[in-house]
Amino acid sequence: MNIRIHALIEFGTRVTGAAAVVLLLSAGGCGGAPGDANRSDGRDDSRIAAKLGERVITLDEVDAAVELQLYDLSESIYQLRRASLDQLLDTAGAPAGAVVYLTPPVRPRLDLPRDDRPLRGAAAAPVRLSVFCSYQSSHCVRLQPILIALLQEYDTRISLAYYDLPQAFHRHGQLLAEAVRCAGEQGAKWKLQDHILARVDNIDRVKLLDIAARLQLDTDLLDTCLTERRYRGAVERDRALAGKLGIKGVPVTFVNGIYLRGSQSVDTFSDIIDRELISLGLAPRLPTSDKLVLSRLPIKMVASSVSNDPERSKALLEIEAKSANFFQTGDILLPQVTLQLIDHDGIIIDNRGRLELVRLWTAGSDRNIAGSRDISLYADTAGTVASAEDVQSQTDTLRLPKPTAVLPLSRNWVDSKLLQQVELEQQIEKGEHRVEGHNLMKLSRGDLDEFYQLLGMEPGDVLMMVDSDWVHSGHNPLWEALRTRDNVTAVVMRKGMPVVYQYHIEADGE
Repeated sequence: MNIRIHALIEFGTRVTGAAAVVLLLSAGGCGGAPGDANRSDGRDDSRIAAKLGERVITLDEVDAAVELQLYDLSESIYQLRRASLDQLLDTAGAPAGAVVYLTPPVRPRLDLPRDDRPLRGAAAAPVRLSVFCSYQSSHCVRLQPILIALLQEYDTRISLAYYDLPQAFHRHGQLLAEAVRCAGEQGAKWKLQDHILARVDNIDRVKLLDIAARLQLDTDLLDTCLTERRYRGAVERDRALAGKLGIKGVPVTFVNGIYLRGSQSVDTFSDIIDRELISLGLAPRLPTSDKLVLSRLPIKMVASSVSNDPERSKALLEIEAKSANFFQTGDILLPQVTLQLIDHDGIIIDNRGRLELVRLWTAGSDRNIAGSRDISLYADTAGTVASAEDVQSQTDTLRLPKPTAVLPLSRNWVDSKLLQQVELEQQIEKGEHRVEGHNLMKLSRGDLDEFYQLLGMEPGDVLMMVDSDWVHSGHNPLWEALRTRDNVTAVVMRKGMPVVYQYHIEADGE
């Protein structure tokens, strides 16, 4: 039985007509006012949360103030239900023909105000990632290389807008936020940001200025900017905006306004970015191609189940007029044809190296299958087919892990430190493990030279690889790589986990 409760709350010492609030609650969870939901004036009383005299407060108003928290709650409920459902399916033997009707909640999309803040990436990019972070957050540290990887992958198709939200328990969060903005006056905002987020622990003002000096910044100008608190107001405005949006913790990212909380994976970000690009008629992750090709293959998309977790999304496809089956991303549909992305209105397939679109089939129309060309939003473009030689060369190349941090370095500084190579090598010793018949090398446990510190390395780190070459007692490619290349990747093992640094060495003035 649906029980409705009327409660009078007294403001002050007496209840008057204007001061009486009628709370209209429902034991069912989201109740509204009693009586007919369909009024003659068109107002839906079932959406009323409270009344204050003539003032009517609707559930929509209530929900708007806590939209993000309500989504987080809904997502948690979905994950609990999904885990329970998976267990039930496993107990039942998880028949392949099981159809899952449980769907995740739709991510909120907020309208963020645009301002003149600096953007990282292409200013005119069709997709903008608005990132709320604190420079002393370990979660933001983990997010940074993911964002850099996305910039590299999507090139001119995305841009990053950073918003400062230092947390109250981050002792130097406000200082670091202001410092990065101060560095922008010297054209080094992103350089300093990358270095701070590569070594978030124990960075105070002294260490901050030390890092700035190694990056060839004018530390006097930076220190003066910090002393004057030149950007305190800008940071406070970001904090106020976060409060208005209902953001509490960090990191929080909005992809064209679509909400993501926490340090998500590259795949999760890519799934949302790709959908945004597709909705704009642009091919995902293809900077050289502006449109998607409508596939001519005998594939009919009948339905889809789209999850916030791309690995759980499924598409019901009919291939070569055979009975329909469910497929997931990565599945092979036809020889040299794989499923790349699943959306509500279509799928993206990789047809011999070219991305193609298959639109959702509708009854009475075959416009989405072979030969159709009546969708102006997705015009034809020339595609390329990967040769067997290309595929072989890709499989023969060692693929390094995604970078943990991307660090810019000054060419003059690197070259000056390499002159001290003999002294620097004294801080490297043999490790216990062996590769290619030689011992791996590790950094000594004592205080390291600033050279290793600026490379992001710590005492005891085991030097594993530089680019695709092993580092061991018989061969250390680090010195030659830093001397002759502008982009170098180093892999170290720290406390049993790989840490990947990508260095961009730039000439002074770039």
